[in-house]
Amino acid sequence: MGNPYVHRSMLTTSQMFFGRREELGLIFNLLEGKQSISVVGERRIGKSSLLYCLSLPDIQARLGKSLQDGYIYVYADLSQYTNADPPAFFGSILGIMKKKARKWIRRKAEAAVEPELFSDVITDLSEKGITTVLLLDEFDSVASNHKFDIDFYNYLRSLANANKLCYVTASKERLVNLCHLSVASSPFFNICVSVPLGLLDRQSAIDLIQRPSLEAGLPLTDDVDLVLKQAGRHPFLIQMFCFYLFSQKAAGGKLYQTLALDLFRQEATDHFRNFWLKLGREDQSHFLEFARQPTDLVPPSALLDSSACREFVALQKVQSDAPEPEIGSIEASPEPPTRKRRIVRIVIATVCSATVIALVLLAIYLDPIQGVQGLIFLVIPALFGVIGIRELVRRRSKK
Repeated sequence: MGNPYVHRSMLTTSQMFFGRREELGLIFNLLEGKQSISVVGERRIGKSSLLYCLSLPDIQARLGKSLQDGYIYVYADLSQYTNADPPAFFGSILGIMKKKARKWIRRKAEAAVEPELFSDVITDLSEKGITTVLLLDEFDSVASNHKFDIDFYNYLRSLANANKLCYVTASKERLVNLCHLSVASSPFFNICVSVPLGLLDRQSAIDLIQRPSLEAGLPLTDDVDLVLKQAGRHPFLIQMFCFYLFSQKAAGGKLYQTLALDLFRQEATDHFRNFWLKLGREDQSHFLEFARQPTDLVPPSALLDSSACREFVALQKVQSDAPEPEIGSIEASPEPPTRKRRIVRIVIATVCSATVIALVLLAIYLDPIQGVQGLIFLVIPALFGVIGIRELVRRRSKK
């Protein structure tokens, strides 16, 4: 009896794909109009599965659509493009396209392809009445890569404007928030309609718990409430918990729920910890407040729909070394100087001031007239010196 709950990899078949009707309906309508889409959602929320499965005929049929004839779907995981360049990008995409549409693409696959050659292939397909749909997963990797300059994004925009292809990207944030500043002005980032991806609706979550286990001959019908409480409506957590429930129930123990819950919490805690440590101090404080005082409000993170995650977060403390907000976000206020640092600053300022006063008094004693004249040339540089030393100490104390 095979366990149907494989939660550690992207879904590539429709049997385990549940829900997302609203998101898919919007995506299919946009693709029919040759529009581009940006799917945005948290890590492990199901973006990759959505991107891959939207091209499957039976998924399209669920919404009464048939976007097969006249379409070529090209799925590419861009996490490997962190250090790549545009020719490598186009070469890789063209290689995948050749496998999907061998009868239409006669060109030999190459590791690096210039934009002009890529345009020729896309144009040839378009003239045959075929729309290319690029399913670009982990688009964050390309958006943060400085080798992909503004000319690259303007080129992608030009292909879309000519109705020769469509893009469906997946990323953790909106594309305009991901790109580096040198390309932020490209109009490419304005052509994609943003489609947020969050928790499953309640019925879809129940279907994910019940239907695969029922078809496998070991229904988890009595475990629905437990799963919804511990995992929430998060698809990744539901599959994780159901994997252990199915395994323990198949083993035949009366305490299968207790054993499965323990295994689920052990594995899930690693994900919760990783999630927590990547938060900035402000987000940690906000999430901590939500976890300790749960309300009926929408959770600030999909993971917090899980009681297991809320219990983990409620036990945490805001980390003093939590990552600061990235460039473009609000900067955190600098920490106030410690008592030791304040004493060091006062001592240095006092010594410098005493030195200046002593030099001035000595100059006046030796020659009152010249002493007064030299006062200007001595005091002013000394004051600038004091200011400079204080600034140096201030900067060093920040490190």
